[in-house]
Amino acid sequence: MRILLGGYTADQEGNAAGIGVLHAGAPDSPLASGPLGTRPDAVTVAGSPSWIARHPTIDVVYAALEGAGSVRAFVRTWQESFTALGADVAVGYAVCHVAVSPDGRMLLASCWGDGRLVRLPLDAAGRLGAASVAPETIDPYGPDDGPSSRATDAVADARRALRTAVGDEYDDLLGGASDESAPDPATEPRAEGVPEARPSRAHQAIFLPRGRAASTDLGETSCGCGAPRAPGSRWRRRSPCRRGRDRATWCGTRAVTCSS
Repeated sequence: MRILLGGYTADQEGNAAGIGVLHAGAPDSPLASGPLGTRPDAVTVAGSPSWIARHPTIDVVYAALEGAGSVRAFVRTWQESFTALGADVAVGYAVCHVAVSPDGRMLLASCWGDGRLVRLPLDAAGRLGAASVAPETIDPYGPDDGPSSRATDAVADARRALRTAVGDEYDDLLGGASDESAPDPATEPRAEGVPEARPSRAHQAIFLPRGRAASTDLGETSCGCGAPRAPGSRWRRRSPCRRGRDRATWCGTRAVTCSS
């Protein structure tokens, strides 16, 4: 069996020179039928091609260039050699995983650094199209989410509007402190029991039936999102789904479906 191996290049303090090749027994066997052996690299490329995914029907592979924050396609030129197919497409900071749809029409890129989940259409030759970013994930146990925080924000906005209309001399009738005396959320200590905001860390994605996909998010949640069935269609958020009993074990969905 031939195995393509991703790795970190010098930009990520790694020793790889590009996409590596391993043999596990006989190279043409569909099974890992023997010991591992190294081969010359399939292609030399910088930017840390840390994850490799194959196209389901043609001799094209895709690399998540984690150090460069982009995705690149490569087409096979010989049994164990590849060359670039088009230019890189920027997707986000520290992209660490790519998945190709079973029909070979799109790719999902997961970005650890900024939490982005990005869809890229693929043409008939496997070339990458323009990137489309999915809606941001929502932490249902974060400090700024939920009905109570939204209601508080609405009341504060209403007080500011009234104060602007009637003047500061009537501030005592509004039942709240003036803007000048209000605490600054950026410097005010967090109250005991209030959770700290967690960053989004998109990590891996898998395609599901009916135009949907699931993506793990190691910073906030495990989440799901829908992948548009055709190039040119749009992401659309669905209602979150919660599982688990607390923030540590929460598993939910960033569920979106497509609309043309």
